This record gives sequence, C-alpha cells and structure tokens, in this order.
Amino acid sequence: MNGRINNACSVGEETRRPILMPQGHHVTKLIVRHYHELWKHQNENTIIPEIRRKYYIPHCRQEVRRAARNCMMTCKIQRVSPKMPLMGQLPKDRLSPYVRPFSYVGIDYMGPFLVVRGRSTEKRWICIFTCLTIRAIHLEIARDLTTDTCLRVLHNFMARRGRPVRIRSDNGTNLVGAERELKRELQDLDHIRIANELSTKQIEWLFNCPLNPHAGGCWERLVRSVKRAIGHALHDKNLKEDILYSLMCNAEKIVNSRPLTHIALDNPTDDPITPNHFLLGSPNSSQTPHPQEEKYQPTRKEWRIAQQISHSFWNKWLNEYLPDLCRRTKWHHPVPPLAEMDIVLICDKNLHRSQWKKGVILAVTPGRDGQVRSATVKTTAGVLHRPTCMLAKLDIL
Repeated sequence: MNGRINNACSVGEETRRPILMPQGHHVTKLIVRHYHELWKHQNENTIIPEIRRKYYIPHCRQEVRRAARNCMMTCKIQRVSPKMPLMGQLPKDRLSPYVRPFSYVGIDYMGPFLVVRGRSTEKRWICIFTCLTIRAIHLEIARDLTTDTCLRVLHNFMARRGRPVRIRSDNGTNLVGAERELKRELQDLDHIRIANELSTKQIEWLFNCPLNPHAGGCWERLVRSVKRAIGHALHDKNLKEDILYSLMCNAEKIVNSRPLTHIALDNPTDDPITPNHFLLGSPNSSQTPHPQEEKYQPTRKEWRIAQQISHSFWNKWLNEYLPDLCRRTKWHHPVPPLAEMDIVLICDKNLHRSQWKKGVILAVTPGRDGQVRSATVKTTAGVLHRPTCMLAKLDIL
C-alpha cells in the first residue's frame, strides 16, 4: 500500500508500506483470527493496531468483530448472556376475590438473627407467611432450619390463620422435607380416620424452580419490607428472644397497615385499602365502632350490614388493586424460546464464570403463552432443573 507515512523514520518498512488485504477473503479471515488468538481474545481496540503494523484491511473493525463472533470456544462463552422471557401471567392465587385471608400462601425464611441466651448467643430465623391475595403477612420464629421446626411453625400458623388451600415456596431443602412429612401425615390420617373429609381439605404445595427467586417475588419483596421495619433495632448486641418476638409483632402490624391502593389527596375520607381491612375489619389506626350492649340486637339487618362492609373491601380490591396488576414492569417482549437439544451455559452468579457448566437441554416447560421459563439440563454433574434466566444458549456450529 502506497500510503502517506513514507517519511516516518520511527517505524519499520512493513508499517510504512503495509500489505493490502481484500476484505472478506479467506486468507484475511485467517490473519484476523491469528491476531485474535495471539492477543488472547482482547477487544477490537487492542487487536486492530497490531494488525495494522503489517497489514491494511479495509473495514478492519468489521473483520475483527466477525472473528470474535465466530470464536466458538472462548468468546461466545465469555460474552453470551441469558435472555429473559416475557413476564408471565399471574397465578389464580393472586387474582381470586372473596376468599378467606391466607387461603393461598407463600412461605419464605429470613435471617438469621442473633439472640442472647444466658452467656451465649444463638441463631433464630423468622418464617414469613404471605397471603397471595390480600398481601398480608404472618410471622413466626423458627429455632433452626430443620424439617421438624418447619412443620411446627406451619402448624402454629394453621392454628391461628386456618388451613390454607395452596402453599407456594422456593425449593429449599427444609421446605421440601416439610412437604414430604405433611403428605405422610395426611396419608396416615386418611387410613386411620377421616379419609373422605380430608380428601377435600388436603393442602397443595407447589415449589418454584430451583435458583429462581424472582418467581417468588411477591414474598421476597415483603421480606425486604419486614427487614426495613425491624432493621433499626437489630444492631443491638444484647437482643433477647422475647424482644425479637416483640419486634416481629410490630413489624407485622406495620407491614399489614401499608396501603395497597392509591392514597386520594383530594378526598381525605376515602381511605386506601390495606391488608388489615380484611384481617381486622378496619385500618390499624382506628377501631371498629362497637354498639352499646343494651342497644345491640343481632338481627338479620345487622348481619347484612356487616356483610356489606366486607363486600365493600373486596369491591375496592377488585376496582382499584386488581387492575394495577395488569402492567408489566420489565421483560416486556417475548424472546425465541429454548428447545430440546440446545447447548446452553448455566450462568450461576455464585460461581466464577470460568466454572460455569455447559449442558444439553433434555426437556423444556413452556407456559400457555409459548414462553419457556424452566428447563431440564444434562451436565457432567448430573441432570439439573434450572430457570431460563440462568440458561444462555450457545450457537455452536
């Protein structure tokens, strides 16, 4: 190439008059690939100056980018990222009105919290039960993360809030064990006594896909709210268990008093609906008016008034809260779904990228909208069930 730097004395002849290579030629691709591998798959700003010391390639930047896209073993693995599918539909548990509070429940743990017992300290956890419909919470203290403690906490919850219809949770080891134990107890009851009645009252327990916390976002968000409610008092090193229980009860009151709908500033008499409206019949800041004892008569009219008040809460829930759930806050567009026999990289944030495993998809779980949100992957470590937000497809030829 007869360029404009022939008078440069600080560089060699091959730099002053480089070899001109045609764009897109096979030999040109081999040269660019050689420099790409020689400089350890660095970015284009590092590789292009080294190529131009000896060769001049028109539109060299495009050739370097093409070489990086075609680098199967290193660049694709380093640069690939998962594609989030379209945000899915909400389950019926969150959209069913006129049900008893805590009929549909989500369970999660938070902690640990250090409490003082004598001269030593012990760990305690808080088990949070979330009503998926009215977004109320119920808190219980767990001594440890064993299956027996999980069952005891679950029985305490049912004794105070009633038997739920369906329970959802993350795929925790203790929660899986609790579900197995509960099924075993229900089977024993079926064979001993109330087999026919219990068949209509059994609890359905659904687990989310492992390592998929956003699937339980409705209770993960409330875990954050509880932590903020009691966080200012958790820095006390001499926290006793009864004090932790008192803080837990106050945090439950605060979170259940939060508004679920818009606060009307122009109409101060129109209170926003809160979970306490369904639990207590009124917001926590006010007391339900009680008629005087000598004038109170339990007539049919009074019963209808109480029923109308309950229905007014649900009507407000249907008219103001439920339509607000329609919008998607993120993941607005559908993506090409994963398919069987696709080569994927399991992107585990708990591991370094060099330790991420590659695998082959054996089966996928598509939703009603056609979007795949979980898949079964075969790896060298065995068969794993993972969400698609962790699976990055490798287009290896």
